[in-house]
Amino acid sequence: MLETPTQKFSFALDGRRYELDVRTDLTITPATFSSCLMRQSALLAFYAGLYRTADYIVRKLETDIDFLVALKKNTLRSTAPNLKTETAIMDAVKVDPEYQLKVTTLNDEVYTRDMLKEVVSAFRDRTQMLMKIGTKLREGEGIDEAAARELAVSTGPDASIREERFLEASRDSAEKQTQLLKTRRGVRHGD
Repeated sequence: MLETPTQKFSFALDGRRYELDVRTDLTITPATFSSCLMRQSALLAFYAGLYRTADYIVRKLETDIDFLVALKKNTLRSTAPNLKTETAIMDAVKVDPEYQLKVTTLNDEVYTRDMLKEVVSAFRDRTQMLMKIGTKLREGEGIDEAAARELAVSTGPDASIREERFLEASRDSAEKQTQLLKTRRGVRHGD
């Protein structure tokens, strides 16, 4: 999950200011599982759209900087004959306030784009987790147990210890949910 010092991810993109609570958007709990499942595609599309916009802005700024550098170099060649080497000309371009502003803006936009890329990746992982938990639910496991098993599979060698602790803490809830699912299946199928 995206770890930020605060729970909000704030940035400006294409003239709009965003303050998004990515951690909340990514969180899955037994109480919110159904709504998470229903909202997943919309959230993924929203964040992917922001990422694509940020990527476009980065590419546009890179092109703008290339153009600005070429323009400044041509101007310096004709107005500053004391700058005889390409290195000297480029050094003069780098201290130009307009160039520095564009590069600073580019750096900010690259940061935003890279953060959004990580968020989109997290939402893709979340899609897989939701599908696996949904499968386990259809097989009759409670949501807590299904989530614990999925967490165990995806977290490494200490996973079985964490799974046991999680299962112990949520055993009653998992049993109740499993019983409820079995009851519902029985009503649907006439068992």
